[in-house]
Amino acid sequence: MGITLADLRLRRGLSQEKLAAELGVERTTVQRWEAGNSTPRPKTMSELAKTLEVTVADLREVLGDQGDIGRLDSRFASYGDGDDRLAMLARASNLHSGQVEQLYWRISALAVDYVHEPVDRVLPDLLAARDTITDLLAGRQAPHHTRDLYVLAGTTCLLLAHAAQNQGDHRAALTRLATAADCATAADHDALHAWTRGSVALIHEWSLNPRMAVDIAARGAQHAASARSRIRLAAITARAAARTGDTGAAAQALRAIETIRDGADDRDDITDLGGLFDFPAAKVDYYLGSVHGLLGDHTRARVHAEAAITAYETGDPAARSYGDEALARVDLANAHLADHDHRAAADALGPVLALPPGLRIRQFGIALGRTRRMLAAATAPTETALRKRITTFVDPLTTALASTR
Repeated sequence: MGITLADLRLRRGLSQEKLAAELGVERTTVQRWEAGNSTPRPKTMSELAKTLEVTVADLREVLGDQGDIGRLDSRFASYGDGDDRLAMLARASNLHSGQVEQLYWRISALAVDYVHEPVDRVLPDLLAARDTITDLLAGRQAPHHTRDLYVLAGTTCLLLAHAAQNQGDHRAALTRLATAADCATAADHDALHAWTRGSVALIHEWSLNPRMAVDIAARGAQHAASARSRIRLAAITARAAARTGDTGAAAQALRAIETIRDGADDRDDITDLGGLFDFPAAKVDYYLGSVHGLLGDHTRARVHAEAAITAYETGDPAARSYGDEALARVDLANAHLADHDHRAAADALGPVLALPPGLRIRQFGIALGRTRRMLAAATAPTETALRKRITTFVDPLTTALASTR
């Protein structure tokens, strides 16, 4: 049996009612066409072909108008239906290259917006993009476009995972990361696997099990496709190891960071999306400041934190990650506190504590928790005033889980 009009309609995800509404005809008219009891008028035929994304000639074949097929040798006519159906399936697609490119830039724009916009402002567009890609995957497209869609679906899930964690929903974040991993497997895409592993490691690093983060990041390194991806995984490993007090593993990861930095700065099609999917020099310095601070080397922590802050302040505004910059300021403040420079610490924290509620992502609670502990025994007025400001800032965040930025 050849392909039918109903097959074409369903491939586009259309009900009889919706197809009828798009063409301005009654649903019973569509029923008659599909039953073979009537055919569309020439003008409607053209509109129907356009809606179903097939040519008029192909649509006429589906509807039974075989034209000049009688010129074929009768010996081969019996094979015609199967060949026609195969040709139709090969040509049928709900997607073309231009649409894939548009989706890519749409996700890239969202990834860039994510680092400097409040989560609530980006989330509706993220959900809409996910639903668009899901609807396309439910239809038919060329195999290479299916792979593209799975990669884009995976990156969208990664963004949604970070959004969930920013809002304190640890379980939803892990669920979305599991879906991203499924997409990476479906696409057989190493770069997506590597970034997904890194994001899972981040969740565990900021949770109660940073040791697991070290193992997960190491598995991600088996997939890393570019220097940007490898340095991210090494940085996550270094900070997670430092949190657990494993100085040997942290030092090894720090050496890996330096080695990668000295090599070629190559990228992959995930890091090329930019924004949250990039790992620029400013972010490397932010991580190095955190690692050295956790290891007790406060001089190096201060140097790297200041370098990160300067890079964010003077760099491209679109790439200025408010979360990373704020966390670098916390690391700088902690380094000053370790040197008993409480005034410098207060100056470093000023921009952080002034952030509006919409920008107060959940990992600030954990990062500033260390600052509060450093001020626990303080008695001077300036120190106790700073501790109170931190408490006022942190307390609303402590009921939610830490984020994964």
